[in-house]
Amino acid sequence: LGILLSLFFATNTASAQFEAHTFYLQGESMPYLLMKPLGFDSTKSYPLILFLHGSGERGHDNKRTLTHIESLLSADSNRTAFPAFVLVPQCDTGHRWVEVDWKAVSHTQPAEPSKYMRLSIELLNEIESSFPIDPKRIYVTGLSMGAFGSWDIIARLPNKFAAAAPVCGGGDTETATLVKQIP
Repeated sequence: LGILLSLFFATNTASAQFEAHTFYLQGESMPYLLMKPLGFDSTKSYPLILFLHGSGERGHDNKRTLTHIESLLSADSNRTAFPAFVLVPQCDTGHRWVEVDWKAVSHTQPAEPSKYMRLSIELLNEIESSFPIDPKRIYVTGLSMGAFGSWDIIARLPNKFAAAAPVCGGGDTETATLVKQIP
């Protein structure tokens, strides 16, 4: 019972580490979560991790996005060892970070970003201008649908990210030359 209670309270208090917000731009909106570094000091510069969730976490509840990452990113041990901002936008149901057929053997990156990718790029720019983010330490990762999004955003902004970790997704192989220098 003690272990179960510990897990229950760890899970339910971890969400408190993430602040829920809504980003508005030209009549459109997107929910997002932001976690500031543990012991945040506005005189210091911090890295930023952009996490793009998978298709199962789509919606507008601003909660499901943490399904696969909350315990890892909000653990005090990780936050102490790796102080960083964590930005988690939420793509709405029926949309994708990159509007391509996931089941296709290959695809071509659309010329324009999807609605939620465009909003995420604008949100990232706003967070960068509002907080002390180190522009040389901006990272992106994503799971499944979010991995497609990770590949898409680094191909669109190859000089923006220090590293990327797309997990279980795909991308337009024709853009590989644009991102080959990104760890």
